Amino acid sequence: MKSILWFFLNVSQVVFFLIWSFILQTTSILIFLLSGNQTFPLLIARNMWSPPLIWITGSQIVEVRGIEQVDLTKPHVFVCTHQSTLDIAACFIAIPVPLRFVAKKVLQYIPFLGWYMTATGMIFVDRGRSERAIRSLKRAGELIRNGASIIGYPEGTRSDDGKVRKLKKGNFIVAIESGVPVVPMAIEGTRLIMPKNSFRLRPHDIRINVGKPIPTEGYTYEDRDELIEKVYREMIKLNIEIGGLGAADPKDNPPSFQQPIEIESDKQSSELAA
Repeated sequence: MKSILWFFLNVSQVVFFLIWSFILQTTSILIFLLSGNQTFPLLIARNMWSPPLIWITGSQIVEVRGIEQVDLTKPHVFVCTHQSTLDIAACFIAIPVPLRFVAKKVLQYIPFLGWYMTATGMIFVDRGRSERAIRSLKRAGELIRNGASIIGYPEGTRSDDGKVRKLKKGNFIVAIESGVPVVPMAIEGTRLIMPKNSFRLRPHDIRINVGKPIPTEGYTYEDRDELIEKVYREMIKLNIEIGGLGAADPKDNPPSFQQPIEIESDKQSSELAA
């Protein structure tokens, strides 16, 4: 009986998610077509689209650490760990500035979502074609130099176990190209709300940890791996500080790190999401 109730609740939540997204994406596209303004649709995403998506799951963002370390009047490249589709909404809420995303090219061809992302100036990267990818990254650099901040999920995919994977280079090339700081971030809890490849939604607290901006002055394309490694280590640390499971490769964890004991609410959420 309980599983049946969860099924119908999840169906209702997913329907709301789709309808709400359709309404606000359509509104944003129309605003852009009529005014040419890309900022207002981004404000809609932060203030009108994101909060209800978190609320409808019965979840809440209970902690955002470290955002005061970032001068939000200046552009940055934010890079965050990735656990769930809900990470996008959570980061929109946590970072109080209009954000553009670095996204996979394939998303551009999804009706309404792709149109919305195009209208709001999101950056699409064709990972299979290096020349196009480089052009996209250079365009991102131009946006940042003009004052825009972007956010990316450099692990390249959502983590199904919450552990931090090695980082891909695209976001860091953008940061070096534009000369702005990289802000490492970690998010915890969203995988227990909406796991990878699943629409089984369960309530859980969300925690976000924002690290100190890491300057990119002095870095070049040739030593990008040094910057990536520095940010990767910081993201692992941020993940652990908010109760995360650390790195997927145990050798990358700090020597003092011990695997946290899974609390009862997490066990229940994991079982429900299975």
